[in-house]
Amino acid sequence: MSIDLTGHSFSRHGCSLSIHNRPHDDGDLILLNHHSGGAEQEVMRLQAQRSGAVCPLTFSAGIGSYIGLCDGAEALRIALAAPGLMRIEGLGLDLRLALPEAAALTLAPEGRRCIIINRPSCRRRYAVVCHHGSITIDDQAGLALGAADDGRLACTVEEHSSTWIPAGPCDQQTLARQSKASYDAFRAPFQVADDSELADRAVYTLWSTVMPAHGCFTRPAILPTLDSLPQITGWESCFTAMALAGAHDRLAWDQYLLPFDHQDTHGCLPWAVMIHDRRFDACPPPIHGWTVAHLLAHSSPEVWTPLLPEIYQGLALWTLWWLNHRRRSGQRLAHYALAQESGWSASSAFDQGVPLVSPDLAALLICQCDVLRTLARRLARHQDALQWRTSAETLSNALIGDLWNGRRFASALLTADGPEALRDDSLQGCLPVILAGRLPGPVRNGVVADTARFITGRLLASQAPGSATYDPGHLWRGAVHPQAVALISQGLAACGQRERAEAITGSLLDCCRTHGLAPAFAADDGRALSTGSHAISAAVYLDILRGRLPGHGPRPS
Repeated sequence: MSIDLTGHSFSRHGCSLSIHNRPHDDGDLILLNHHSGGAEQEVMRLQAQRSGAVCPLTFSAGIGSYIGLCDGAEALRIALAAPGLMRIEGLGLDLRLALPEAAALTLAPEGRRCIIINRPSCRRRYAVVCHHGSITIDDQAGLALGAADDGRLACTVEEHSSTWIPAGPCDQQTLARQSKASYDAFRAPFQVADDSELADRAVYTLWSTVMPAHGCFTRPAILPTLDSLPQITGWESCFTAMALAGAHDRLAWDQYLLPFDHQDTHGCLPWAVMIHDRRFDACPPPIHGWTVAHLLAHSSPEVWTPLLPEIYQGLALWTLWWLNHRRRSGQRLAHYALAQESGWSASSAFDQGVPLVSPDLAALLICQCDVLRTLARRLARHQDALQWRTSAETLSNALIGDLWNGRRFASALLTADGPEALRDDSLQGCLPVILAGRLPGPVRNGVVADTARFITGRLLASQAPGSATYDPGHLWRGAVHPQAVALISQGLAACGQRERAEAITGSLLDCCRTHGLAPAFAADDGRALSTGSHAISAAVYLDILRGRLPGHGPRPS
C-alpha cells in the first residue's frame, strides 16, 4: 500500500516520531515529535542536497519504507522503528537536517561521528549518528551529512530523554520488514466487506497513531491525528475504541478507559489528556454509556468480564457527576456549561449562550443510566440496578415533558426567569433518536421525521439547510461529521428506518472514498474540509464496512 504524503502522515505503531510532506512545508520532509504535549512538535526538516544545494525529490512512501527519488539512481530512504528511531540511507545525495530554531548541539563522547541535538520544546534529545559518510555542523546551525567516496550515506536519528543509549547497528531492510509485519498482524483481525486500498488506509491510520504508554498516557493511546496537537479526548477515544472492538479488544478497552484513569474525585472526566498534562477546563459529552453498549456487544467477554467493576465504577461516578453537579435546583435535566462540552463547540444551539439544557445531553445520560443498569445486574448489584432504572425513567419523562414541543426536540436556555425554549436547527436536537424504543410512538416517529430536515442530497448536515445560519462548509453549522453519522444512523436503524440509515452511512462512505479520511466534509458537495487522515473517520468508516453501523457490510445477527 502506498501513502500519499501530502494527505497522510508516515509513522508506525508505537513510534513517537512521524514524517510529513505537507503543502505548506516548502517541499521539505518534516520530522514531528509526539512527546511534547503542546503545539511545538517539529524536530527538524530533512533536505536532500547535491553539491551544497537543496535538491527537490519526488516522494513515494509505503509501510516501513519512505523513498525519495531524484534523477533515477539517486535516492534517500528512511525507515522508522519504535519507539523513536529513524534510519536514513542514501545513494548519490547528501542530507541536511535543518532545525526550526537555535538548539544546543554537542559532540557525543565517541567523537565527531555523532552529534546530540537538545530540543527543550520537544522535551527530547536526538542523537544523530553517522554510520557511513561524514557529519558536520554547518554555518546555519544545522547538520550536514555527506555521502562517502562510494556515494553512500547511512545515519540514524535516535530519540531519548535524559540518557542516550546507542541503538547499535540496525539494518534498514530489517526495520522495514518488521514494520510491515507489525501492520499485517494488526490488519488481519479486521473483517471488512471492502478490501479496497482505502480500507487498508483506514487500518493504517489507526495502527500508525498508536503511542506507547508514557506519562499521562497510562495505556497505549491512539492519537486523533499525527499532524496536530497530540492529545486524547474523551469524545474521540470512544469512536476509536468501537472500531478496535472485535479486532484488538484489549487496545479497544484501553482507549475507552484511558480518560477514566484521570477521573477526578468528583467524578468528572478531563476534556483532553496530553502526555504531560490533563485539561479540566471543559469536560467531554457523556457518550460513554452508548460506547460501552457497543463494546460489550462486539468484544470478547474474556477481555471485558474482569474489567466490569472498573468500567461500572467509572461510568457510575461520571453519570452521577452530571446529575449532581449539572442540575440546577428545580431542574430535572442536566445542562451544558460550555458549548465545547457537547462536542459541537460552534453549534447554533449555543447562539443564545449557556447554561443550556439540550436534548442530546439528556439522551446520552438516559443511555448511560440504561447501560449502568445492565452492568449493575451483571455485578449482582440489584439495588443499584433499580436506582439506575428509576433515574433513566425520570430523565426520559423530563426529556419529553421539558424539551418536546409536539413536533421536535428543542434546547432550552436557563435564565433567571426560568427555562427559555429555543428554536433548534442543529442536528443535536435529533440525537434522542438513539433512545429508539424508550420513546413513545408519536415522539419516536416525530424525531425520525425531523432528521429529514438535515439531509442535503444524501448527506447528513450538522445544521438544517433551511435555517438562517446554515453554511455547508462551516464545521458545526453544516458540515458532515462521521461521529454524528454514527449516532444518528444507529438510532434510525433501531427505530426501524434502516434504509434511511444506510443512505446516510453510504453517503459518508462515498465522501471518504472520494476525498479521504478527513474529520469533516462539506454538506453540499462532500469535499474534505481539512487535509490528513483522522482516526475518528477511519474508525467510523471501518465500523460501517463491518456492519457495526448500518451500511453495506454484513448485517448484525
